[in-house]
Amino acid sequence: MRIVNWNIERHAPSKWRAKSLLAEIAELDPDVLCLTEAWEESAAALGGHAISAPGAL
Repeated sequence: MRIVNWNIERHAPSKWRAKSLLAEIAELDPDVLCLTEAWEESAAALGGHAISAPGAL
């Protein structure tokens, strides 16, 4: 089983770095992926099921 944990929030989904990170994560082909901090749009691009909570304001 492959588990990947990554924080990609600092890169907005429209930026090249976010797209590069998403491609790298997809290449890892994880069974379980935990994005500890991410834009919902970025997480949706990877598919699967999402569990999220709004951050503190």
